[in-house]
Amino acid sequence: MESERLFLIQKNECYRFNIDLEVIACLLLTDTFSEAPKEYSEAIMDNNPDPSENFIFVQVGVTRELSEQEREELLSFTDGLLIVKHDIDYFVDFFDINKEIQFNYPHDIGSSDLITKVNTIFETDIEIKNVKSFNNLLQN
Repeated sequence: MESERLFLIQKNECYRFNIDLEVIACLLLTDTFSEAPKEYSEAIMDNNPDPSENFIFVQVGVTRELSEQEREELLSFTDGLLIVKHDIDYFVDFFDINKEIQFNYPHDIGSSDLITKVNTIFETDIEIKNVKSFNNLLQN
């Protein structure tokens, strides 16, 4: 399975996953910049319901049914990104999408199309003001 980072902004990071030429998933991490909801902490942490300092919401849109191995690889990828964060909680939500996120490498109008597709699929309101920032590590 290959991963490709689509964009990184202050609050969100987005990846696409392929096997051969087939897009199988798109992963969106959203930093809430706040503690996990109390209900989340109570449901996950029996002995210590106090939330961590920060909560990351991870959405994984899948284009087809995943094998157990593919699902585990996506969870491992997410864990690898977040393991260095010492005081966070995160939740991963898998859901079906009926559209792949297909586009050529983003530049100018393609960048806007990518963000529109991501916003539609994940029901978000991500905004990138400077499309030329796709040439940078961090978009804005």
